[in-house]
Amino acid sequence: MPDEKVVIRESVLKGSPHPELLQRVAVVYIRGKEYRVSAPPEAKGDALDWVKHWAVRESADFFHGESETEGAARVLVIRLVQEELEKQKTDEPAETGRHPDGEHCAAQICRTGHVRHCDGDTFRAGEFCKECGTPCIDACPHCKEPIRGVRVYRSAADITGHHSATLADDLTLGWKND
Repeated sequence: MPDEKVVIRESVLKGSPHPELLQRVAVVYIRGKEYRVSAPPEAKGDALDWVKHWAVRESADFFHGESETEGAARVLVIRLVQEELEKQKTDEPAETGRHPDGEHCAAQICRTGHVRHCDGDTFRAGEFCKECGTPCIDACPHCKEPIRGVRVYRSAADITGHHSATLADDLTLGWKND
């Protein structure tokens, strides 16, 4: 439907350092209304493995923050997120710039070893090296496993588990992760 938009936040869950904080899997917009889909703090691995445990929430009035979404709306939101996650699994890494493991960027190298792409930029399969002219690959020719690039950028909050304005604030204030 044209009135539906799914924004995936995390397809691979890493667990939360805080037992009270859910992990945001996706945000779904349906006819101008926002729904947030989250996984439990202890969830790790493929978000699709945790579907039965997802929480779906929507904004409540100003004083109540969020409320659980129930019924047909919940079923629709979960279905839309599942479909988008499945679609992302089948997308070629070259089209998305992300490796299927969700933790690395997709990479492309030439057959002589020159790195063509490794930092999340999208690329076309079958490109040729600008340095030596040989064909480039983005997967192992033997096992077909996509080649991993650099780790996907993570924010200071992802690293420290603390949501201050910046990592510099954490260091200035003497905050540390116990």
